[in-house]
Amino acid sequence: KICNSANFGSKNNKLLNFFSTVKNNKIKGTTIKGDSFHDYSQILHSKQDSDNISYKKDIIMNYVSEAINLFDKTFNENNYRLIHGDIHRHNIVERNNELVAIDPIGYIAPFEIEIARYIGTELTDEPTISKATFHDMVKTLSVFASEETLISAIFIDIVFRLHNSIFENDNYILTDKWLNILKELF
Repeated sequence: KICNSANFGSKNNKLLNFFSTVKNNKIKGTTIKGDSFHDYSQILHSKQDSDNISYKKDIIMNYVSEAINLFDKTFNENNYRLIHGDIHRHNIVERNNELVAIDPIGYIAPFEIEIARYIGTELTDEPTISKATFHDMVKTLSVFASEETLISAIFIDIVFRLHNSIFENDNYILTDKWLNILKELF
């Protein structure tokens, strides 16, 4: 396994180098808006208009409202960039002794959402949620943004993905997993 929570830590220089490369990508989101990339902010804000949720609607919509407010307070559109949008250990492969991302979604979003996607997927892949592992991942990746900003981005993106899970699955197992992560960590 490459870069999973079991071997995560500051000794994982390949992962840190990988995220450094991602952060230094020079394609700013404001220069490519209108192209065929997904606008993360617009999608997040549209979630507040969801009327067709029947499963735990009040809980989910309260989280959506909180995530939107936190997003607007935390991030500035001038700092959006083109991000992969689906970074996790299954979409990171090693080639020529470097980590390479595959299977992108393509979002215009704050860079911190990229890290949030990675950490969020690690949390759903674990059988139990470890606050220590969560804080270790945040601390290690805080070389790219403050811990507070990363934790905000993780919360926002977990809510984003929680909302998506209602429509992407035949059952609510993943939805309940996201809800449990929010309950345990936030």
